[in-house]
Amino acid sequence: MTLRVLSINDLDNKQFVGVMKGGTLELHVQLSKEKGNLLETKNDGLYVPDKSDTYILKSSLSPTDFEINAQGVLQLRRTPLTYTLTYAAGKDRITTWNPVDHDNAARHQLEVVGNFGMIHMDFKMVKDSGGSMAIFDLPSNAPTSPTLKEVQTHDGGSIWLNANSRRIMCGNLKAGTRYIVDIVILYR
Repeated sequence: MTLRVLSINDLDNKQFVGVMKGGTLELHVQLSKEKGNLLETKNDGLYVPDKSDTYILKSSLSPTDFEINAQGVLQLRRTPLTYTLTYAAGKDRITTWNPVDHDNAARHQLEVVGNFGMIHMDFKMVKDSGGSMAIFDLPSNAPTSPTLKEVQTHDGGSIWLNANSRRIMCGNLKAGTRYIVDIVILYR
């Protein structure tokens, strides 16, 4: 049996079954047509109890798609991976409505669960942004959007993230105005 990185995109409804046990969704993965070869946790990986004695190392599982719960069961990731955005402009250009929130990560972050992500931004412009200005950056370990994502603000401005970019841009945002924006991303 050949091993490769396992992603939720590699499975179809004939290969896995979700089972609710005590409020936890367990994902049972059938890797071949042979009976009784559901994945089991063992030491540093996942064991397929068939004649091949095949292991899938935990390190080869996509961390955005799967997690192994406290009971050692492989499941779809329900716990979001959170990445804090950093300001791409100084406090003389962008800040928060309440000054104590400037360094509050919950006001500017990306959360990812499986193939879905949401960028949340809550900020205030100190000066007009002009036609194009960088406002936030994604960290180097965060996934990037495969396509352009953009929103129009209530006052006619816009905020966007170009495909495969870590820099969040804005245009025509107004000084003294608070913006609370969520951008949804579908990863492939």
